[in-house]
Amino acid sequence: MDKMALLKRLSDERYEYFATQGLSPLKCRQLVVEKLDAWKDLPMEELQRILDNEEFGS
Repeated sequence: MDKMALLKRLSDERYEYFATQGLSPLKCRQLVVEKLDAWKDLPMEELQRILDNEEFGS
């Protein structure tokens, strides 16, 4: 899986995480965008670790 695919999957998982918490779609999208900026700078190994550990809400 390349970095763009990992970022997409993490973004989708984060959105779903907050959607299941009852947040509005607009707020879910805002939270995804905020975290995506930080994720872009991480190495692929760290992105994979986040995905493996399901750390979408942090």
